Amino acid sequence: MRIINGLEANLALRPRSTTLQIICKSFNVWILDASYLPALDLVDKLRKQLMEKKNNRRRLAYKIRMQLIEKKNQRRQLAYKWEVTLMPLADTHVKDISNNLGGWAVRISNDAYAEVENDNERHVLDMSKRICACRR
Repeated sequence: MRIINGLEANLALRPRSTTLQIICKSFNVWILDASYLPALDLVDKLRKQLMEKKNNRRRLAYKIRMQLIEKKNQRRQLAYKWEVTLMPLADTHVKDISNNLGGWAVRISNDAYAEVENDNERHVLDMSKRICACRR
């Protein structure tokens, strides 16, 4: 006894119907052994199967969520071991860039003001307002 064969025929015309076809086949397998039951018993059996499937998916989602939380905690513990503010790879990259300034000297007076000086130029930076004396 095939209940959804007409629906499957209509879905075959649609390009993204594979998921729905799988659902239809799964539904047909569920009702195959219960096809002899009266309508109310058939609906009740389907209700029970849907409840079990929903519960299994909820358990699986909880298990996956706990695994993701565990990975996040492991990464956090690893980050606590770092001795730098940035992650180690980014910190070495920033150090390489700052070491290759090409003759520029940076002097920081406080958190708001700094001075950048080259052989030919000197600029004052106001970091609180994010402006430079060079007006760039």
